[in-house]
Amino acid sequence: MWINDLLVDLRNLEHIKSELWFRGAKGTTGTQASFLVLFNGDYSKVKELDKKVTKMAGLTMGPARCCK
Repeated sequence: MWINDLLVDLRNLEHIKSELWFRGAKGTTGTQASFLVLFNGDYSKVKELDKKVTKMAGLTMGPARCCK
């Protein structure tokens, strides 16, 4: 009986993951300014970090959702 609950939970998690919009690596203020400082203003390194974090998270990068 518990295996059915586990399968339902797994399906729910898969659905939630498919609905997530990953916006990449951002600092505490929601920008990449802190990463630009860490990489001495080299935006190409910030983009590479974004790609690696997105890949490690197993998510797809998407646009920011609008606020309704």
